[in-house]
Amino acid sequence: MKRLLYIFISCIVFTAIACTGRHDRYAQMLEEAEWMNRNDSLFTSDSIGLALVQHYDHWWHSSNHRMRAYYMLGCAYRDMGEAPAAIHYYNIATERADTTRANCDYATLFRIYGQMAELYEQQGLPNEILTANQAFSHYAWLAHDTLNYILGIERQVDSYYETDDTTMIFRITEQARQLYLRYGYKEQAAQVYPTAIYICLTNGNFPRAKKYMEIFEDESGIFDEQGNIIQGREHYYYSKGLYHIGTGKIDSAEYYFRRLQQYGHFYESCKGLLAVYREKRNSDSIVKYSNLCEKALSEWMGNQQADAIIMSSKLYRYERNQEIAEREAKDAEISHYAILLLFSLLIIIVGIARLMYYHVKQKRLREEITYRALVEEHMKIQILCQQQKEQISTYQQDVLEKEEELKNEDVIKLLKNIVCNVGSWNVPAKKDWDKLIRTYKKYMPHMYARMQVAHLSQREQYICILSHLDFTPSEQVILLNTSKQIVSNTRLSAKRKLFEEESSLTLVQSLKKCAYFQI
Repeated sequence: MKRLLYIFISCIVFTAIACTGRHDRYAQMLEEAEWMNRNDSLFTSDSIGLALVQHYDHWWHSSNHRMRAYYMLGCAYRDMGEAPAAIHYYNIATERADTTRANCDYATLFRIYGQMAELYEQQGLPNEILTANQAFSHYAWLAHDTLNYILGIERQVDSYYETDDTTMIFRITEQARQLYLRYGYKEQAAQVYPTAIYICLTNGNFPRAKKYMEIFEDESGIFDEQGNIIQGREHYYYSKGLYHIGTGKIDSAEYYFRRLQQYGHFYESCKGLLAVYREKRNSDSIVKYSNLCEKALSEWMGNQQADAIIMSSKLYRYERNQEIAEREAKDAEISHYAILLLFSLLIIIVGIARLMYYHVKQKRLREEITYRALVEEHMKIQILCQQQKEQISTYQQDVLEKEEELKNEDVIKLLKNIVCNVGSWNVPAKKDWDKLIRTYKKYMPHMYARMQVAHLSQREQYICILSHLDFTPSEQVILLNTSKQIVSNTRLSAKRKLFEEESSLTLVQSLKKCAYFQI
């Protein structure tokens, strides 16, 4: 017995020593990976990141280490051009962070959100960019990094520009400027105005635009003595051209629009020169730059489409490989610990074997009784599940039949006819919408009641009903006589009110699921 105890204790000591050495190796590996990331050294594979995640993603490691490991894995996929995978692991990294603890590594956390914002920007997702930058600013403040806190606020301007929220653009711009000035960043305070300048120019507010432009050009520190802007910021010349053409200085406007060509902004240059020659009433130049503008726009749209195809391809490849990668990582982890686990189990089994020997018969008897009870309970559950499946199937069939009957109603046929004859410029009358509501309430009382409880607006009710009846967003735009953006925003708002959760399901999928299962 003493010999057995000695072997057991020796095994524990050996395991502790091995784990300590292994932990030191991975701690050094994590620090080296972070050093590479800070010094802009590109990761060429995900092997280091996967190894760090495999080691650290366990409950006994600190939340900060787990967050940092997933951050390094996300950085590896970022450098490899796999944006979907990078965002996936960045999100896991933020989930691993424990923001309720005083020692939370906010400095790393806000940098993760900064990386996510850049990747979302590449994919043209303004709402996700805004959320990431808000988190970036919040955690930079908690990390006592004042400059990045203000920078996160300033970066929100572009997201509000993408969503055409002019009020928020000016509010955030002024907020960022005042914060920069408060903390002594005078040049950064002057650099916040380009978007606000452009909005003022497009709205015809030239006095306000002039005020912002003077501050930007005099105090930002990015112009030389001849008034030339630093490399990479030349797009500002388009705003200069708009200002001059709006204030009647046509020749000055032409000068700045032509400068844009030197820096690769061909579409903006052609668009500006087209406006110049319209002011000059030069028909030949108008025709010339109309064609050039159309060509530049087509090339730009072609590049955008190509980028979208590449991004979709990467997303598809990532989704196909993700399950394989996770399975391989799990298998590797099991193999790594298999020997230690089996050896420990062997020692434990030997230690308790004698104690178990005298209770085998009694234990077998208890197990047999328990097994019989479980079999009987399992059979009852199977019968109950079968009955419930039959009830659900019957209910779903009934719902499907009601949906088909509803689609054959006159008001639905009327809406389909309007969509099919869009050129006639007809839109449903108020009585048609009222009839649609009454008809939907008749066939889908459960869904209608849920919409009432959720306090949906009239437009949200229309869009939910149209979506449930398989009207596409484009058809909804026609029927409601509104824009695609308003329809898209209304669908998101209705989904949040109805289902009070963020999920990957679309509004149509959520409505169908709710109708079929009464959830």
